Amino acid sequence: AFWFERDGAVLLMKRPAEGLWGGLWELPSVASGKEEWGPREVHERFEEAYGVPPISGSVRGTRRHVLSHKVFEFRLVDGQGAVPSTSTVHTDLRWVSAEELSTVGLSALTSKAISFVWP
Repeated sequence: AFWFERDGAVLLMKRPAEGLWGGLWELPSVASGKEEWGPREVHERFEEAYGVPPISGSVRGTRRHVLSHKVFEFRLVDGQGAVPSTSTVHTDLRWVSAEELSTVGLSALTSKAISFVWP
């Protein structure tokens, strides 16, 4: 997942209503599925989904998140460079301050990722 922050707000994207975590907000990210991706694959998938090339900054943290039927490994990195303004996989995007986080629906996975930066 990528952390883009501007004026005390983080960029969140809304998932489509169907599927896992449908309608919830999340950080811009790309999922690799079962295979391990290197930086090149992550950058290509990010640019396909958001229309801008990502520039990865420092790693904020890594975490494992377990559901009853799935295990997710994620890494939160600082997003630098062009900020996504559109997405082929999300229905909306919005800048959300720490104070506003309780007003948007977040999955536990997204909450964990945000807690790396905003405890």
